[in-house]
Amino acid sequence: MTSSTAAFTLAVVGGSGGSGASVLAGAVATRAARAGHRTVAVDLDPGGGGLDVVLGLEQEDGPRWRDLHGLRGAVDAEALVEQLPTTSDGVAALSFDRQWFEPDAGLTRALVEALRGSSDVVVLDRARGPFVPVQTDAWVLLAHGTLTGLAGAQVMADHLVGLDAEPWLVTRDVDEAVVHQVCEALALPLLAEMRQESAVETDLVRGVAPGRAPRSALSRVADEVLHELMIERRAVA
Repeated sequence: MTSSTAAFTLAVVGGSGGSGASVLAGAVATRAARAGHRTVAVDLDPGGGGLDVVLGLEQEDGPRWRDLHGLRGAVDAEALVEQLPTTSDGVAALSFDRQWFEPDAGLTRALVEALRGSSDVVVLDRARGPFVPVQTDAWVLLAHGTLTGLAGAQVMADHLVGLDAEPWLVTRDVDEAVVHQVCEALALPLLAEMRQESAVETDLVRGVAPGRAPRSALSRVADEVLHELMIERRAVA
């Protein structure tokens, strides 16, 4: 399904390192592609190790951010998407590689905007900051249930609210008895709760993209994110 309007664009950001934000972003992109949406996952975290690794694409040919350095003028997004490394489910990924490279703000905005015009769904794997402003329909903040994870989520929640981002909260490994208190402390609406899954870790090692197993808890969370933030919002609009 290819839309004539701009793609639904979701930004996923972790409150702390190791929270699993890239895995959640990859799962949402995979579930969107498997549902028939033309989907692009965009890595906006130059220090994250590469979203292509999460998606099992690190050995696949295709341009990474470094290869697009110096790009000027109008972007042929359709041609770019065709060249990007793509999973068997149809997720095209614009990723960083394993050397430090930070694209300038102008290139970042131009490429994301172009990809939004040629896709149905764009999932942004966001660094924890600073943020290059790009058009985004919804934000998800992933809060890991460790002391440092929750403290970092508090800082990030405050930052996002200050940017009028109106983020939704997904918790990871937070005790169910205190999830409500975490939501109150962060002053964010709860969207879903994630739990660590050994099968997901095994799949990542094997190069299997997160979200491929429809019965996994991660896939259910990703489906919920898509349903609540894309389908329900567009139905209301």
